[in-house]
Amino acid sequence: MFVGPRLETLQQVAKLLEICVEKYAVPTLSGDAITAFVSLRTADGVIPFARIDGRVDNGYLYASLQFADVSSQTSRPEAVTAHDDVTVLIHRIVAHAQTQASNG
Repeated sequence: MFVGPRLETLQQVAKLLEICVEKYAVPTLSGDAITAFVSLRTADGVIPFARIDGRVDNGYLYASLQFADVSSQTSRPEAVTAHDDVTVLIHRIVAHAQTQASNG
């Protein structure tokens, strides 16, 4: 298990999502909620890292992350548009979590 969210892993997840946002088209959110799971591949298999939950309400994204070590993090509401796709929303959540982790 982890001793708190790892900044390096959050940076890697944010970078991967950034590449996806730039290169791939994905659907926009069809409802008002989204959940994503992040796992790490190791020589021994797959290890859960975090669960990401987001909810859009009145043009704002509210989000929380639950990490495998049972710590959690909540992000401040962030404005979104109807054109923001699922990857953009998840990237915003992870980028905010990364900023919070680096500020400490």
